[in-house]
Parts: sequence; C-alpha cells; structure tokens
Amino acid sequence: MKFNNRIIFRKKYREFIHGNSKFLLPAVLSTLFMLVVIFLNMWSVFFFTVFFMIIVIVGYRTKDKTLLSILLFAFFLRLFFLVLYNLGLNLPDSNGDARSFQILGWEAIKNISIFAKVRLYPKIIALIYFVTGQTTSVVSLLNVFFGSLVVVNIYYTSLFLTNNRKAAGRSALTAALFPSFILYSVLTLREMPAIFFVSLSFLKFLEWLRRNNINDFVWGSVFVVIAVFFHGAFFLILPGYVVLLIYLLARKQKYRKSFSIIIIIIFIVLLYILFPVFPHKVPVTSVLKGGFSYLDIVLNKAARGGSAYLKNFYPHSIFDLVWMTPVRMFYFLFGPFFWTIHKAIDLFGVIDSMCYIILFCFALKGINFIKRSNVIKESKRILIFFVLITFFTVWIGLSWGTSNFGTAIRHRTFLAWMMFPFATFPLKMQ
Repeated sequence: MKFNNRIIFRKKYREFIHGNSKFLLPAVLSTLFMLVVIFLNMWSVFFFTVFFMIIVIVGYRTKDKTLLSILLFAFFLRLFFLVLYNLGLNLPDSNGDARSFQILGWEAIKNISIFAKVRLYPKIIALIYFVTGQTTSVVSLLNVFFGSLVVVNIYYTSLFLTNNRKAAGRSALTAALFPSFILYSVLTLREMPAIFFVSLSFLKFLEWLRRNNINDFVWGSVFVVIAVFFHGAFFLILPGYVVLLIYLLARKQKYRKSFSIIIIIIFIVLLYILFPVFPHKVPVTSVLKGGFSYLDIVLNKAARGGSAYLKNFYPHSIFDLVWMTPVRMFYFLFGPFFWTIHKAIDLFGVIDSMCYIILFCFALKGINFIKRSNVIKESKRILIFFVLITFFTVWIGLSWGTSNFGTAIRHRTFLAWMMFPFATFPLKMQ
C-alpha cells in the first residue's frame, strides 16, 4: 500500500512540475543565476535549492493551488528584496541588532565561552558561519524560508477560524505582501523564525482541540517553547494558552484532573525558567520586584536612540499604571507618526504604522461581524475569545517593554499574524 502511495505521489509530483514548468523553470534558473552572480558563493546556491524544494513540497502537499501560488509568490518576493539588499539597497533596520547578531555569531565560533552564553538565534548564525564561512546571505535565506512558511501557518489558522478558503487565501496573501513581514524575512533578525514557531504552535493546539490527539498537544508545547527561546517576549502568550486549555479541558470530564494539573505544572516551570525576562516585559512584575523606581530604570533603558518615544513617561502609582497603559499601547502599535519624521528612512515607519491602522480597523470589523453573525459555531467563538485575550496580553506587555519606534516596528509583527484572520473575515462572503 505504501509502495502504491509513493508511485501515486511521484506521478502527481511530475504532473505538477510539468504543468507549472512555464513558471517554475524560468524562476529557478534566473534565481540561481542571480545568486551565483551576486553572492559568488555556492553555499547560497545550495541552501536556496534546498529551501526552494521544501517550499515546493510543502505547497504541493497542501493540495491547494491558490496557497501554492501565494507561497511561491511570497518566497520569490522575499528573495527579490534579498537580492536588492545584497546589491546595496539600504533597508530600514539593517544596522543595529541585525549587524550585532552577525558580529556576535562570528565571534561565537571563535570563542566557545561566547557561544555558550549567547541566545538561540546567534547560535544558529554561528553554526551557519562554522559550516559556510562568514556567509551572511545563507542566514538571510534561512529567514526568507521561515518568512515564507509563516504564510502557510496564517492560511491554516484563518481556515480553521473562518472555515472559508477564500478568506484564508486573503489572509495568506496579506501576510505575503505585508511590508514588515517582507523586511524581517530578509534581515538577519529573529522575528520571522520566532513568528513561524509560535504560529505553528498555535496550529498544533488547534489540531489538538479538533482531533483530541495528545501528539498535537505535545508538539504545540514544544514549538511555543522554541519560539520563546528565539524571543523571550513570546512568554507573554503563555497565560492565554493556559487559560484556554484549562477551560476547554475542564469541559471534558475524563481530562479534567490530569491534564489541567499537567498544564498548570508546565506553565509554572516555564515561568520559573523565564522569570529573569519578566521585569523587562510586564510592568506589574517590575513593580513587585523593585517598585516603581525599578520600572523607571527598565523604561529608561528601552527609550534609547533617536526614535525613542514617551521619554520620562513613567508611572509612580497604580493609577498611573492604569491610565498610561492605553497610551503606550497606542504608541506601540500605531507609531511613528507624521510629526516624528526626521529623515527619509523614517517614512518606512510611517507607512508601516498606516498598514497596522488599516489592519487593526479591518480586524475590529471582522470581530464585529463574528458577533453579529451565526456563521461560526459557539465552540469556535470561545476559541476566538481566548485568542483575543492572548492578543491583548502580548500587546500590553510589549507596549510596556518598548519605548523606541525602531523596536516597536519589529515587535509588533508578533501581533500581526493574529490579526490577519480577523481582518479578512468580513470579506469572506463577498
């Protein structure tokens, strides 16, 4: 039976390649030529070939031509900007942390003590450099790969929530074209790998809720931990996960005691492991640890550089903490503003903020549509409610851990992937 399945798979794969050869062959050959000419490095060609084949296989196995087309479009669009970047195009945020990660990765392979201390993403850069030499283009290709696969995760998340392929296709296409998603799929930053694993984790939890298969629950837990190791800010997603899972498990009598206890234990362990990063992201823990003066120090450290905002905007009481939170949330998600433009590169930040304003407005419209319509089952409405709790938990935490527009532009990509399904939902009936 397995042998017959392999024959069928190979036959369909050959039919797929033959049917799409008009697009695939010129795209692959031209891309290989550009990689050889621009990078002059066979490692780039090798990794491009590997990543491209995986993208094609993933797209083919979805059995959805629309998703396959969007996935290939997202991959080559990101690759196009990577080529421009290597030709000398000055992309926003290409210095700072992006350059620091490259330097740190190179230093880590020369000094084992540095390798042991750095976080996961610089370790990956170091391992790539160890194999390929100081080939930054391979690191960027890895981000292009993860940034393309994020589109698939968003597609299936939207499909689960809306049960409509057109709406899911719109979500995926929005993610493929979203400016900051393209940018951070090119630069040597950790945003796209982190978003890939957290969105994959969310998908696995959805599968577990649908199929009640313990393997999905285990893999969902593994992927969210990997996302946290890529970027500590993703521990903010854990409370929403735990509340959601405990609630849903409590409704199933046979799992009420055992699984609820296991989930609480896992959550406590994760909090214990990640506790050192709490004060930098959650204002309440800052106050508990060292009072409002300690929170002032944390915020002052975040408000660095020429694009800092809300300087000296620090709480000195619980009342201040409450009324300042919406202000910080607004600045974090919708800044920078026109009056903060000082140089040409700041225009990208304004364009990005306009994209988030539009995305957020459509997401609100989608949520309102869900409340007024009966097209979503009650069980999924409960799930959407907890997704919103998770969204606002992350939003509040990140807004207090950020006082710099450059950092805000990067970190709010952690919210975008949760907005895409809602933003395209009201269009699904059209």
